[in-house]
Amino acid sequence: MMYDMPRWAMGFGFGGGMFMLLWWAVIIAGIVALVRWLKTPDPHDRAAGGALEILARRYASGEITREEYESMRRHIEHPGHAM
Repeated sequence: MMYDMPRWAMGFGFGGGMFMLLWWAVIIAGIVALVRWLKTPDPHDRAAGGALEILARRYASGEITREEYESMRRHIEHPGHAM
């Protein structure tokens, strides 16, 4: 008989259906969050790109010499190394 089983074990009742919808909502939200996280560029790369553009403009306008440009570019591209 069906009445001998506890309600949570039936699985197809109102509570089971709601749990299934909630479960799929969590799965879909997790996939969306993962995709957004993978598509977000690294802030360090964005900052370095902007710094290199500024540096190139300064060199092009004659504000800095070629030696200064090369030194600063190396420092921006490899921040852990000494100038």
